[in-house]
Amino acid sequence: MPAISVANPKGGAGKTTLTLILACELARSGATVAVIDADPNAIIASWGRKRAGEGRAIPFEIVASPKESELVRLVDQ
Repeated sequence: MPAISVANPKGGAGKTTLTLILACELARSGATVAVIDADPNAIIASWGRKRAGEGRAIPFEIVASPKESELVRLVDQ
């Protein structure tokens, strides 16, 4: 199973926007998608909670704020 990682130390580079659009489009195309939101601001996790609160479907799984020690296991899953 392919894994795509989006990282950049600079804030405001578009990491969250790219990840959200890519995940939505892959899911829309029929792929099984999971986003590991390791950003301290957890914007994608917040987006998912807002959608769920509005009764709207979340098109992919979101794993929010994982511990560093869990990352390798999560990516393997």
